[in-house]
Amino acid sequence: MGEGIGLNYKRHLVVEDTQSKTKDFIGSIADEIRKKDICLVLEPGISIIGNTGVLVTEVIGVKTNENKNFMVINGSMTEVIRPSLYGAYHHIQLTEPSMCKNKGILKCDVVGPVGESTDFLAQSYELPYPHEGCGVAIRDVGAYCSTMASNYNMRQKPAEVLVEGSRWRIIRNAETFDDLLKPYLGLPSVGVYKEYIDTTEVHLGTMHPWLTWMH
Repeated sequence: MGEGIGLNYKRHLVVEDTQSKTKDFIGSIADEIRKKDICLVLEPGISIIGNTGVLVTEVIGVKTNENKNFMVINGSMTEVIRPSLYGAYHHIQLTEPSMCKNKGILKCDVVGPVGESTDFLAQSYELPYPHEGCGVAIRDVGAYCSTMASNYNMRQKPAEVLVEGSRWRIIRNAETFDDLLKPYLGLPSVGVYKEYIDTTEVHLGTMHPWLTWMH
């Protein structure tokens, strides 16, 4: 039986206890399975790994047009594509107190710097109004972030950090621009592009979010 056992993506809402519900389901059919000597295989899937991954990003800024507000972060659809691909929900929260508390609650689209109309991680989302550089966490990406990430628009994939209690360590280095060029033949190294990279408004080196795995 596939599709996995679900988890509570909407952490701010009270939902059914998925684990208890699963135990009740298995218990209701266990006797019949034993009688018929059937081997039933369940895929726990996202219930095991989904909530262990957090994409840690930071706010680049907040902008407004006539219709809505946009909170721009350095994470994007290249790290978490589910919201733009099929409208999936991920809980988003600030990782630190906002320095703009006097501005109240911001209703906004949470968007990345890729420059596509589909580059969003949430729409019409409410958060405390953040300051520039404020940390932002996109929750429950353990089953999707690393496995579904891409290098679209020459985005480099973020580092991955394993957290266990109060200890942490990097288990995968962040990609560099040179890493993206390595598969190609006959191209110069990243040093040739360094002058261009250093003069861009946003340095490539500052654009990395962090993918954190909690053990």
